[in-house]
Amino acid sequence: MLIEEDRDLKKFYRRLVVVIVVSTFVLYLGVWQFARDAYLESIRVKAQTYVDLVLTVREWNSENKGAWVSGRSDPVESRYLRTLGVDDETRTVDGQSLVLIDPYTMIGEIADLSTDNDSVRFRLISKTPINPDNTPDAWETTALENIDGGDDWFESFVDTNKGDQEYRFVTPLSAQRSCLDCHSQPTGTGTRGYIGAFSIAMPAETMHLTLRSLMVLLIMAWIATAGITLLVVRTMMGRLKAELRAINKDLRRAATIDPLTGLANRQMTLSRLTEEFERSKRSGSALSIVEFDLDHFKSVNDTHGHLVGDKVLRHFAVTASSGIRPYDLLGRVGGEEFLLVAPNSDLQAAAALAERVLALFRSQHVEHQGSPLRTTASAGVASIAESDETPEFLLERADEALYRAKQDGRNRVRQSEI
Repeated sequence: MLIEEDRDLKKFYRRLVVVIVVSTFVLYLGVWQFARDAYLESIRVKAQTYVDLVLTVREWNSENKGAWVSGRSDPVESRYLRTLGVDDETRTVDGQSLVLIDPYTMIGEIADLSTDNDSVRFRLISKTPINPDNTPDAWETTALENIDGGDDWFESFVDTNKGDQEYRFVTPLSAQRSCLDCHSQPTGTGTRGYIGAFSIAMPAETMHLTLRSLMVLLIMAWIATAGITLLVVRTMMGRLKAELRAINKDLRRAATIDPLTGLANRQMTLSRLTEEFERSKRSGSALSIVEFDLDHFKSVNDTHGHLVGDKVLRHFAVTASSGIRPYDLLGRVGGEEFLLVAPNSDLQAAAALAERVLALFRSQHVEHQGSPLRTTASAGVASIAESDETPEFLLERADEALYRAKQDGRNRVRQSEI
C-alpha cells in the first residue's frame, strides 16, 4: 500500500503544531503559576513573621505586667491601664519619672516605627474593640467574617489611594492568660472564639512589577521554545516528506514495474488495457493487442540456467521496446509472456508492429560463453470488435492467434480471425 503524502502529512503537521503550542503553553503556564504561588507564599511568610515577632514582644510585655519606660512626658498612651485601676506612673528613688507601657501601647508604638521605616503597617483589630482605634475597616470586617467561618488567615491585594497595591493579611489572636484582665471573653461570633485579630499591610508594588517582568520573560521563553521546536519539527518534517516521496516512488515502481525487465508488470499492463478498451468503446477508435511468447524458453533455462534465461528476457524487453511507438505499452504478463497494448492501431497495423519486433529480436542475439545464443518468439494479434463486452474477449482471441503461431512452427505472427 502506498504511503499518503502531502495531505495526510500536512494534517499531521497541523496537529503537531497545535500539540506543541498547547503543551509548551501549559508548561510555561505551570511555571508561572508555581512562581506566582512562590511569591505569594514568600510575602505571606514575611507577614506571618511580622505577626510572630510582634506577638512575641506582646507576650513578653504581658508576662512582665508591662514595661516601665523613662523620659515620657505624656502618659496618655497608657490611659486604659487606669480604667483597670493600674497606676501607670511612678518615680524612682532618685526622682526619675517612669511610665508603664502596656502590651497594646507597645505594639502601637512598634507599628508606628515600622510604618516610618519600611512602610509596613500593622495593628490589632476586634469586632468588639475596647479601643475605638481597633475598629476594623470594611476589608478587615470581611476578613473577620472569613476567620469566623474557620479560615486560619485571610489575605488579598488591595488598591491604595496612591494608585498602587498593597498586600493585606489578617490572622486571629487567641487570648493569653495574662491578657484576660483586659479581655474577659472571646469576641468571635462564628464556630471559633478569639480576642481579636492582627491586621498587617505590606507594599506589594515591587512584587507586582517583579511578577509582571517574570510573566513577560516567560511569554518570551514560551514563544522562543515553541518557535524553535516548530522550526526543528518543520525541518524534520521536510526530511520526512522527502524520504516518504522516495519510498512512494519505490513503492509505485514495485507496484507497477516488473523488476527483472523494467517493463510494466501484469497488473499495470492489464489496467492500461482496460483503460484503452473503455476509451475505444466510447470513441470508436481502433485498438489492438499483441501477445508475445518466447520460443522454447524452458529449454534455455534447462540447458543454460535461469541466469541466462533472465538475460534473454531482458534482451527481449530492450529489443521490443526499441521497435514500438512511444504511446504503445509493452508489459511482462507471465514468465516468458509479454503483452503489447497498441492504441489507434487496427489489425494490420498491429500485425506489422509485431513483425517488426520479431525481426529485431531475431537479428540481435544474446552472447553466452563467447557465442551467440539464438532465440525467437511468436506473436498473436487481435483487434477490438463491436461485440466485445470486456477486454477478456480481446485477450482470448489474441491467445488463440498465438497458439496458432506456435502450431504453425513458431517464430511468426498470426492474426485473430475476427
